[in-house]
Amino acid sequence: MKNFLSIFAIFSLTGILNTSTAQEYQMTPPPPPSQEYNTVAPTGYFALSLGIAQPIGSFASQPTTGYGGYALTGDNINLSIGIPINHSNFGIAFMFGSFVNDFDMNTYVSNAAISDPSKNYQPFEQDVYDESFILAGLFATYPINRLSIDVRIMGGVSFCYLPEIDYGAAVYDPTISDYDNYEWDTYSSRSTSFALAAGADLRYKVRRFSLMLGVDFLTTDPTVNTEQQYTDPNGNYSYTHITGKVPISIISTSLGIAYQIR
Repeated sequence: MKNFLSIFAIFSLTGILNTSTAQEYQMTPPPPPSQEYNTVAPTGYFALSLGIAQPIGSFASQPTTGYGGYALTGDNINLSIGIPINHSNFGIAFMFGSFVNDFDMNTYVSNAAISDPSKNYQPFEQDVYDESFILAGLFATYPINRLSIDVRIMGGVSFCYLPEIDYGAAVYDPTISDYDNYEWDTYSSRSTSFALAAGADLRYKVRRFSLMLGVDFLTTDPTVNTEQQYTDPNGNYSYTHITGKVPISIISTSLGIAYQIR
C-alpha cells in the first residue's frame, strides 16, 4: 500500500511538472524575425544613373519649318531619391534630371528647301534642346529577395533652353553674275514651365549598393518667346516675333548605381 502511494505521488508530481512546462512553453514569445526576412524588407535608395533620352510625339516630329520639334535622340543624367515612410512600401520620391537633345538642323533645312526649290539652302548653326527637371512625388516599392521593383509619379518644374535656328539660302542672279544671299536666324531662348513624370526601376541588391535599370516618361510644355531676324540680299534686316508652346516629351532609359537607405 505504501509503495502504491509512493508511485501515485511520483506520477502526480510528474504530471504537474509536465503541465507547468507546457504552459511555460505556450507563453514563450515567438522568436524574432530571421535575417532572411530582413533581406526582403522595403528599402529606399539614392541613385545616380546615365541614360538615353528618346524624344516622342511632336517633340520628335518634323511638321513644317515652324519653331519646335525636330529633336534627335540624346542623353541624360539623373539623380534620384526614394525615401520610405515608416519602413513601409510607400514613400517620397525626388529626382533631378538633365537632358540634351540635338536639333535636327539638316532635316529642318531640307524641308525648307522642298517648299522653295529655287534656292540652295544650307544650315549655319547646329544647336540643341537642353532640359533640366526638378521633380518630387510619391513612390512605391516591392522587394523580392535581392530584387526591388519601384514605381513613382512626380510633378515639378522644368528649365528649358530652346535652340537657335540659323540657316540661309542662295540663288544665282545673272544680272550681277553672282548669288543673292538670304538668311533666317531665330534666336535661342529660355523658358520655365510645369513638368510631370512617371517611371519605374528594377534594383538588384549587391551588399548596400544596387544595380538599377530605370525607365521614365517626362513631359513639359515651355513657351517660346523670341525673334527671327531675316536678312535680304541687300543686307536689310526685318524681324518677326515668335511665340507659342513647344511641347517636350521624353522617354528616358537609364542604367545606374543606387545606395540603399531605410
